[in-house]
Amino acid sequence: MKLVTSAPITEGIQLYHGLINSFNVVLVTDDDKEKTDYWLKLENLNRHGVVLYGDDFPEEENRRIRQVSSLRLRGFAVDLVVEPDPAIAAAILRSGFTVCNFVHRAYAFPSWRPDFEEEQRGWEEIERQVIKDKLLRATDNRTEE
Repeated sequence: MKLVTSAPITEGIQLYHGLINSFNVVLVTDDDKEKTDYWLKLENLNRHGVVLYGDDFPEEENRRIRQVSSLRLRGFAVDLVVEPDPAIAAAILRSGFTVCNFVHRAYAFPSWRPDFEEEQRGWEEIERQVIKDKLLRATDNRTEE
């Protein structure tokens, strides 16, 4: 579970309620306990069991795999992992877990995500690109009549 904004994804809430009826649900998040618990309370999502918080697993690299693996080590039967990030879902799958990759249409492109940060190009890089484009146009025979 990744909280990008406080607005819930309707289909995600429906998935939560659908899974609650068939599974013992454990939530796993990158966010800290205070922020996550507040959001879950606000959205009245309280039928799950344990929550594994990001601050319990401070190292970001392979965090989700370590979180899910820790559940298995604690005796939980991990039948299904729902993961929104395709790269993380693939890594969890390679680790031997069954994965459902929940990808919402609002996140079809990284630039559509609310937490997207576009890298700004430096002025020198822009100047190099302008010069390169001018040289390419100067040698392009298609522009001659």
